[in-house]
Amino acid sequence: MTDRPSRMIAVLFLLSLAGMFLVLYSMFRSSNFSLQVMTALPLAFIGAVAAILVTRQTLTIASMVGFISLCGIATRNGILLLDHYLHLVRYEGETWSREMLIRAGQERLAQCS
Repeated sequence: MTDRPSRMIAVLFLLSLAGMFLVLYSMFRSSNFSLQVMTALPLAFIGAVAAILVTRQTLTIASMVGFISLCGIATRNGILLLDHYLHLVRYEGETWSREMLIRAGQERLAQCS
């Protein structure tokens, strides 16, 4: 990444990560919850990097834009799951337990019919 557009996208990507953390923190008022959502991002990137390697593609501006989109989707899914955890605890009388986490995950899992 030596050309100017690539550097610009890399800088904007890092700024967007910092911005997402700040938005998550303002939403949940917890750095722990914010970091839980953010830790899903590296896991989401593993599949994308593997796809680039398997198809023998190069890292292009278009693929970087795809990585940024993937980051947004993974973050959204994490927010929705964490919000469902909080809903179960606050409004349905659940406690923070393994069973509650499994229930929330199953309820948030997209059903294939």
